Amino acid sequence: MSRPGDLARSAVPSLVNLAVVVAAFSAMPALSYPGGYTGRTATTSAGCGTCHKTGSGATNVVLSGPATLAPGAVGSYTCVVAHAAGSAPGTNAGVDIGVKTAPNGATDAGTLAATGTDLKTGVSPAPAELTQASAKRMSGTPVQASFAFTWTAPTTPGTYTMQALGLATSGTSNAAWSWATPLAITVAAVETSVDVLVPVVLDVLGGGTGRFTTAS
Repeated sequence: MSRPGDLARSAVPSLVNLAVVVAAFSAMPALSYPGGYTGRTATTSAGCGTCHKTGSGATNVVLSGPATLAPGAVGSYTCVVAHAAGSAPGTNAGVDIGVKTAPNGATDAGTLAATGTDLKTGVSPAPAELTQASAKRMSGTPVQASFAFTWTAPTTPGTYTMQALGLATSGTSNAAWSWATPLAITVAAVETSVDVLVPVVLDVLGGGTGRFTTAS
């Protein structure tokens, strides 16, 4: 038969192990998918809601870069995730960035590529999209994190939609996230003008000299 003291002593390792597990989970990266997740850029999707509850107006996501590119040209873009000062959470940031043939569409357009080591492609279920390589630390007032990337336009002219989702979190499921305002990008051939020399006769009857002017 176990004595009361033996039971108390046997419970100590269990409590220690529990404390270690709790501490380990507390020290985990701030995102449920610290290595990124894709397929949530459309506003018709669940966004980050399956893991991080509903979206929040305290988080602001902004896409910036050229709105016009020539077919096959490469443009440089940024996605900034900012979170209102004094409004938790706001320690780390993650993103999901895609370019589609239509707003909220499923068909990818062109080629996205990371600038530096903050982002990566190849993550399911939408491997052509960009997502964070790891949770990125936010800083400043308001706290924010900036992600740089490039997009190579398709060779087919048209208007394409760049869309993104950003998340700010301090390590709990009660994170704050939001969609960016989509960026419409027009892919069109660059128009060039050709100057043509047109003779202008100054004195037709007298056979005088002429001069040349240009016409586009």
